Parts: sequence; structure tokens; C-alpha cells
Amino acid sequence: MAAAISIGAAIGGIIGKVIFSQIINTFNSGNAVGAVQSICLFILTAITLSYSLFRKRVHRFKIRSFPVAALLGSVLGVFSSFLGIGGGPINIMFLSVMFSFGIQTSAAYSLFIIMCSQISSLLWQIWRGTVPEFSIMLLVIMAWCGIIGGVTGMCIKKHLKITKINALFNIVLIVIMLICIYNYINYSSLI
Repeated sequence: MAAAISIGAAIGGIIGKVIFSQIINTFNSGNAVGAVQSICLFILTAITLSYSLFRKRVHRFKIRSFPVAALLGSVLGVFSSFLGIGGGPINIMFLSVMFSFGIQTSAAYSLFIIMCSQISSLLWQIWRGTVPEFSIMLLVIMAWCGIIGGVTGMCIKKHLKITKINALFNIVLIVIMLICIYNYINYSSLI
């Protein structure tokens, strides 16, 4: 399953970047892409929140077909690349439902999907010569902040009960949805 999902994620990463470029070229505006990304992220986050609230009632599948796993991996790769996010909670929810993976297995697969889709997306941009300019210093600072945030989150998690972790997770999803609405309104006014 790991090979199938990662191959699909790599292909999906390229497809997501192509879709991103097509929207920019069609509308000749980064604001249009931002509006579409906000809508997509809002919908995916709402689905993830619904799953989090009603997970015991959700039917789980146990897909073990290589082509189907590759197709589903490509869907996750498209979202990861197009939205420009890792998509951890979305991936974990999707993997739990479609493959009946536990949280730990889903988290490991999610990291693998993110890595494959983002690497293929980056290689596609390098090959096409479309890598945007960026500050190396800002990249280093963001990487360190990500590491510090991850370590801090793990420390906080050790001191919380699972019910509080789930409640905090749901609050974060709601905040993300509110940010998506705010971003959509801002991008739409600039199109």
C-alpha cells in the first residue's frame, strides 16, 4: 500500500501544480487561485471536522487494491500540491476511512504522501523553471519554527487527555474554516 499510495501522491503532486498554473494562466491572477484554494480548503476542513465529530458512525473501507490505492494517493497528492499545504488532518481522516488504518499508521502514511507530492511538485517546478523567488533566511526560520512547533505540540500532548486533544483539534479546524472564509472574501474582492 505504501508504494501504491506514494506513486499516486507523486503523480498527484504534479497534477496539483499543473492545475495551480492553469488557474493562474486562465484568470491571470494569483487572487483567483487564492479564492479557489480557500473554497477547497474550507470544504476539506469541514469534511474533516464532520469526521472528527462523528467518527464512530463513519463506515470504514479496507482497500487493498494497488490501482485504487494509487488513485486515492494521487487525489491526496493533488490536494497537497494545489493547496500548498501538507494536509495532515485531511490525509489522516482520508486514510482512516479508505484503508481502515489506525491513527499512527495514518500519520506515517500522511507524512509519506506529503513528502512524495511536495518533492514531485518541486521537481516539476524546477524542470519547468517556475520556482518562485524566496528568501533562504525565511526558509530556514520557517523550518526551525516548524520543528519548534512540532516539539512543543508533542510536549503539550503528553499532558492532555484524549478528550481535550480532540476538543482542541476540533477548535483548530473551526479556526481554519474561519480563516478560509476571511481569505475567500479578501481574494474575491481583489479579482
